[in-house]
Amino acid sequence: MTAGARGGPTARIGRGGMTLDRLAVGMFALLALEFLLGMALALFVSLPMGAGVVAILVSTPVLDLHILLALALIGISARALVLARRESERGPLVAAGVALVSAIVATGAGWTFAFDGQAPDASFVMAVGFLGVLLGAFLLRGPTSHHGTEATATMSGAAP
Repeated sequence: MTAGARGGPTARIGRGGMTLDRLAVGMFALLALEFLLGMALALFVSLPMGAGVVAILVSTPVLDLHILLALALIGISARALVLARRESERGPLVAAGVALVSAIVATGAGWTFAFDGQAPDASFVMAVGFLGVLLGAFLLRGPTSHHGTEATATMSGAAP
């Protein structure tokens, strides 16, 4: 039996070589983009007030990308939850659950914010949901991996 990224069994590896660590890294990248798009929306875009959903969606592609990334985060979090169910430890399952629930809450609050009057409380809930997804991704990443340490030490001339 081979070891996974944290020294655990191969249960951490899904189809196509997908691991919880790889999903967490993908979540970090999407969260960084989500943050930048959210800041751009808040600082530089005026959403039409009182317009219908379609009118708001076609008003700016930045909002469309922001929504698309939010849905991708929900999908990745759900995939992490499925993969974490195969783990013997409960930690990854809890982390994936936190990420998924937080992504759903943030997306729902974002929907309310964008299409129902841009209320400050919806913006706050969206920010808290963002932090929940970030926390879930950090917890999915787990303890710092020492993979590559030997290769780095060998390349620098140090003994492993």
